[in-house]
Amino acid sequence: MKKFMVMIMIFTVLVFVAAGCDNQDNIMESPVKNTETRTPGNTNMPGTTASPGNTEAPGITEAPDNIEPTNPGVEDFIESIIPSDPFSTDARNMNASDFTDEELRNIIVDRALARDYSVYDMRDDERASVNVKVPTVDVEQTLSSIRESNEMASTRFVFKGDRVKDTGLLEKVAEFKTPLLSKSKEAVTNMGIANGKLDRIVLRKDEEFSFVYFLGEITEEEGYKEATVFVEDEDSGEIVNDKGLGGGVCQVASTLHGACLEAKMKIIERHPHSKKVSYIEEGKDAAIAGTYKDLKFVNNLDFDICIVFKIEDRSEIVEIYKI
Repeated sequence: MKKFMVMIMIFTVLVFVAAGCDNQDNIMESPVKNTETRTPGNTNMPGTTASPGNTEAPGITEAPDNIEPTNPGVEDFIESIIPSDPFSTDARNMNASDFTDEELRNIIVDRALARDYSVYDMRDDERASVNVKVPTVDVEQTLSSIRESNEMASTRFVFKGDRVKDTGLLEKVAEFKTPLLSKSKEAVTNMGIANGKLDRIVLRKDEEFSFVYFLGEITEEEGYKEATVFVEDEDSGEIVNDKGLGGGVCQVASTLHGACLEAKMKIIERHPHSKKVSYIEEGKDAAIAGTYKDLKFVNNLDFDICIVFKIEDRSEIVEIYKI
């Protein structure tokens, strides 16, 4: 009897132990099941499926969408370049090879002026005096576009003055800074105006940059103030400090020149100041005066660039970015 009771007790204990072990398995299994059901869902979470779209950020794969034209949009050039009926079959079948470079340049200039456009010609010494308030056709860049396509019906004007919307994703290729030092409030105001007119301008491969052209006129109507400038004393002939409209703009040009040297740009024209300036080392400054003292250079890099102008931390800063 005692043996029988002991056997019953042992059997009961074994039943309870087995039941307890089964419950522990269910507790440990539950998280595993939940993890397995959630895992496929993680591939659809924001930041995972959206990641391929990041490769299409403006300035990288959508670079054209990152450019905003300062001048009106691209013009269909077929109406201008063909010196006969633009809608005739013969005219549409004409190739650029039918014309010499000089003939094409003349046609570009004539047709651009006929549309009340301004014209920028690298070969013309007066190119910096064009009217920057109207759309400006770049003769050499348009000629290059014509030669590249060789099809009259698809050739278009190339305008100067496009700007990049955002440089955040672009590669910086050069940077140069000059300190503001003891610049007056008026000079800093003038520099800020100049920066605004030049900032984020696009320069195509082999395109020429003219500081005077892109800056435009220095007038009171544009907001410029009188600040310190170098002038020649009429009596002694010495160079002295005086007040003049737009004082400070030369520092913007000098900083740009420094950035161009860093990027190894081809400098076409640069004038030193008539006496040493304190904000940049000798040989890197660039004086600007009317249309007879300009800073000109050519983008001889293998890609288009944009140029950023800004004032930060009491410094004038010029940055060059690859587009």
